[in-house]
Amino acid sequence: MFGKWLASIVILLAVVAAVASDMEARVRSQCLHCHGAEKLCVETTDVAWWERAVARMLWYDEGLLAPEEIPAMAAWLADPAHRQPWCPLRP
Repeated sequence: MFGKWLASIVILLAVVAAVASDMEARVRSQCLHCHGAEKLCVETTDVAWWERAVARMLWYDEGLLAPEEIPAMAAWLADPAHRQPWCPLRP
């Protein structure tokens, strides 16, 4: 029983890591091709703020993301640890 539980946790962690890695790649390819990283250095963790920002991006180029992907992208961007590589001078 413990082995199955542990295997499930390991698989879940691998999926979460893969999604985070994929989201970073998407930010690199889809956000940074239009503007610089300074747009990612906004000091807010407000997911709703990031949802509005991503929705504005789609207004300029609707092919960047599917509308249903906005919440996942916004949640990823709202985490300062995810944006830190582009904003190294920020705490």
